[in-house]
Amino acid sequence: MQAKNFRILSLIFFFIFSLTSCATFNQNIRRDNLITIKGRKYLSLISACRLSNWDYDYDFLTQKVSLNKEDKEIIFIPGEGFFLKDKKIFFLNNFSRFYSGAIFISLSFYQQELSDRSLPVEEFTEAKRQVYKIKTIILDPGHGGKDPGAIGHRGLKEKEVNLKIANYLKKILTANGLKTILTRNKDKFVSLKNRVKIANGYKDGFFVSIHSNSSKGKKQGPRGFEVYYLSEEMDDWAREVAKRENANVSLLDILYSENRVESIELAKAVCRGLGKESNFLNRGLKGANFYVLKGAKLPAVLVEVGFLSNRQEEKKLKNPVYQYRIAKGIARGIMDYKMEYEKTNGFTN
Repeated sequence: MQAKNFRILSLIFFFIFSLTSCATFNQNIRRDNLITIKGRKYLSLISACRLSNWDYDYDFLTQKVSLNKEDKEIIFIPGEGFFLKDKKIFFLNNFSRFYSGAIFISLSFYQQELSDRSLPVEEFTEAKRQVYKIKTIILDPGHGGKDPGAIGHRGLKEKEVNLKIANYLKKILTANGLKTILTRNKDKFVSLKNRVKIANGYKDGFFVSIHSNSSKGKKQGPRGFEVYYLSEEMDDWAREVAKRENANVSLLDILYSENRVESIELAKAVCRGLGKESNFLNRGLKGANFYVLKGAKLPAVLVEVGFLSNRQEEKKLKNPVYQYRIAKGIARGIMDYKMEYEKTNGFTN
């Protein structure tokens, strides 16, 4: 009986010790620290703490893991596809799991979030940190050809404004070293389905659809720019805009965007960029169910650059100098987003 009690006490002591004292160890990763599940390398959480001097705590009731190091904090539940880092949420698939009664984290998660030094690569070539780079921007000038889009009081057509802004934007982005693709480079009709197909041909970038807004009613009416990301939740105005932009299209049952977090961050950056370069009213960030956003399998936003139904804005939108300023604002947002995306190694990857 005494031997049994001693064994139980030893196990309890070992378990408590492993939970609270990770930060006192430091060692190189060895093969027996790693497991491979479905082609992905995982490292035990205890080993990860020992390697990078993090303390952690595990709540048995909520299954919550709390990692702490100096003023840094990471919280997650093993098996869930998200984690909190300094109270900000990030989404990442398959980065943690239970295995044989222990908690394991992916080697890439360890490298990106826990390690503050390079891993020894003598034994593990796969331990090299993956770097996420944005190389391609797909610009989508809305409407075209037989589809003029909105038409202003003075006859300015949306399809013309969209294309001119997209061309200016292409020149700015190309000058900044980005490969830029246009879904149309002249006044021709391109179906929404084909625009989505073009966008999905590139996996190393994101998609920006450019449009000009319109509203029925008074001659002056609303004014300002709006930036949209994909969302099933819409207010009445967003629903009206989405209905107009999706006109005459039979919505297909396409998978919901896998890049919603990146799309929201991109929309925020573009909104800020336009706000700094344009004196149009900033109508803010909005969610809507646009076909071109719903079909895109990469981060995607739609920009309504201004209202052709507003006489003052129609006049400005016809001006090449102002078109260039709008393009410059969008480019500023794109470059800011690119820098932040690459700095954080892909936000959610």
